[in-house]
Formats: sequence, C-alpha cells, structure tokens
Amino acid sequence: MRNLLAFLLGVVLTAAAHAASPSSASIDELLAVTKAERLVRGIAANSDAMMRQGVMESLKDIELSARELSTIDAMIAKFVSAMSDEMAWEKLRPMYVQLYQETFSQEEIEGLLVFYKSPTGQAVIEKMPQVTRGIMAMTQARLTPMMQKFRVITQQTLTEMRAEQGAGEQGGQERPK
Repeated sequence: MRNLLAFLLGVVLTAAAHAASPSSASIDELLAVTKAERLVRGIAANSDAMMRQGVMESLKDIELSARELSTIDAMIAKFVSAMSDEMAWEKLRPMYVQLYQETFSQEEIEGLLVFYKSPTGQAVIEKMPQVTRGIMAMTQARLTPMMQKFRVITQQTLTEMRAEQGAGEQGGQERPK
C-alpha cells in the first residue's frame, strides 16, 4: 500500500512539475526569439502616421481653418505621445511575462522556444508582419463604408460647434459636395 501511495504521489508531483509556471527567464528568452519588442516598437512607430491618416481621411470633405488644423494636429500629437508612453515595451514586458506565466507551462514555453528557433519558426516570425498587413488591408476595405458614417458625424459636430461660436466669428466652411 505504501508503495502505491508513493507511486501516486510521485506521479502527482511529476505532473505538477511539468505544469509548473514558466520562469521569467524562459519567457524573456521566448520574447527575444520571437522579437516581441521589435513588433511592439514597430506598432508604436506607425501609430502617428496611421492616426494622422485616419483623422484626415475622416475630415476630407470638410474645409478646416488653420486654427482647426492646428488643434487637430495638437490632438493627434497628444494622443500619439500618450499611446507611446502607455505602450512602451518597458511597461508591456511585465504584462507579457505575467500573461505567459498564467497561460503556458514551462514545458510549453520550452516547446515554443524549440519551434521559434527552428527555420520554420523563424519564417513565421519574419513573415507574420506581412500576413498582418494583408489582414489589415482586407479589414480596411471593409471599414471604408463605416468611415463615411464617421465623416457625416464629424461634419455635423463641426457645424454645431461653428453655430455655437456665433455668426460674428469666422471659421472654416464646409466644402460643397
């Protein structure tokens, strides 16, 4: 009976060891191999251009005064700055580590390391941005009709703002459609 209990305890302890939370060091190695920091920094670097393009696209049918353009540029700069600060790798890395520790076992992290260090894994790492860009382009095409609705809402808001400023102030006027 003792031998059976010792065997069962050994099985339970072995299973628990294999399901153990992965070490921070192994997760850091996985993040390095998968170039997670590069990906995060790349997203942050593109956010300014994407934000500017999206806002200007939504306002393309509206003639804006120099003051309004300046205000919009300042708003975009503030947004990008806040996003860059919040999405900095130094702030995200601990969240990645925690999430990986909660999601994967040490054995799974080790398996991921073997895969991502392989030629196929490296191909996935290098080609995934291209796949992501393709998905984003396809998604963007689907979002175009929604952007028209956004333009209408933006035009209505600017018209209301201008009406509140009073007839005495000069601002930009809507372009004829």
